[in-house]
Formats: sequence, structure tokens, C-alpha cells
Amino acid sequence: MSPRLYSDLSSDRNMSWVPRSGWLTYLRLNAPSQDVTYDLGVGSDGVIRLAQFGTAPAQTVAARSVTPPLLAPNAQEGAAIAGGAALAVLAGWLAVRRLRRAA
Repeated sequence: MSPRLYSDLSSDRNMSWVPRSGWLTYLRLNAPSQDVTYDLGVGSDGVIRLAQFGTAPAQTVAARSVTPPLLAPNAQEGAAIAGGAALAVLAGWLAVRRLRRAA
């Protein structure tokens, strides 16, 4: 970032944290300024998320997950799921075949 931009940004209220080696990213909001009561913060994990207006970057932390993470099935579970799906397709095919013979 240019020295002039750094000086401008870092001299604003609550912006002294801006690093000299930082970069600028922006987005456009389609809202009047009085409706914008949040800020974007980057947590220590590098994820960008909404934060209360004026939150220091170091205080922007990942929210606790409300739902447990989705676990990928292991090989046995995957085989069981695939086998169950194959049986369901076979049962459906046999049922349709019987109905066609009866008709």
C-alpha cells in the first residue's frame, strides 16, 4: 500500500492497527450508512466474518459451531451405504418388473 494511503487509513479512528505491509480489499454495500452497524473482521484463523462495528482485529474470533461437523464415512461405512443404495435400487426395479408383468 502506498505511504499516502497508509497514512490516511491509519490516522482514522480505530484504524491504528493497519499494518504498513497490508493490502486493501473493498466491497460495495447497497445500504445507507446509518443501516450499516457491522464491520468485517479477519480472525486469527484467516477467515473473514462479520464483527460488531469497531471490534479490534485480535478480538475477531471464530464462533463456536452450533452443529457438529459432518464426518466423512470410512471405507466400511461407505461400502455399507453403497450396498444399501444398490439393494434399494434392485428392490425398486423388481417391484416395477412385477407390476409390468401383472398388467
